[in-house]
Amino acid sequence: MIDTLHVETLNFRRCQEHINALVSVSSDVSDWNADNLLFELPRKWDLSFTVATNKIIGYCILSTKWYENVHIHQFMVSKEMRGKEIGTAMMNVAILRSGETPLTLKVDGENVDAIRFYGRFGFEIRHQEEKYLWMKRDAKIQPVSP
Repeated sequence: MIDTLHVETLNFRRCQEHINALVSVSSDVSDWNADNLLFELPRKWDLSFTVATNKIIGYCILSTKWYENVHIHQFMVSKEMRGKEIGTAMMNVAILRSGETPLTLKVDGENVDAIRFYGRFGFEIRHQEEKYLWMKRDAKIQPVSP
């Protein structure tokens, strides 16, 4: 399955063209809508990407945050494709795109599967903010094999 994945940078025009597909990918777990997806963020359109087979099955919204980190705002795999190593392939793309810059993200503290998944890639919990955990990954850690 991973061999047939197509990764494409998610620029503003492509986001507009595929907005319904993007919202659909995450509709069961996220309340992000077109406004959220199209919102401008520093370097967002250079870093963010989609993953597709014959249709978009996942996306990752990234931007620079606090100038010393690349932040993962949304990391979504469609419901029917979860558990098929798509997330691993996507996280490795995010790691490569962040280059020498640490990655950060915020995750629901009750989402044990997501916390465990991010931990596999070297993300560590840095602090808690209400029900969310802030996690950070040092840029020197290598990507993970599927």
